Amino acid sequence: MQISDEVMQALEDSRLRLAYQPIVTARSRKVSHYECLLRLVKLDGSILTAGHFVPACEQMGIVHLVD
Repeated sequence: MQISDEVMQALEDSRLRLAYQPIVTARSRKVSHYECLLRLVKLDGSILTAGHFVPACEQMGIVHLVD
């Protein structure tokens, strides 16, 4: 329950962030594209990856708010 409260507060405070991770081809070692990842910045400045909060959001039925 606590994580869903954290997500709701993060939504209100605009603390959900997108992180772009470069995907590099092995042969050329050049960036071919980027993967977009969701992050939640906690009040203390630490960062949670989506795997830490999206499953709880799905269980609580609030994942549509994150989308």
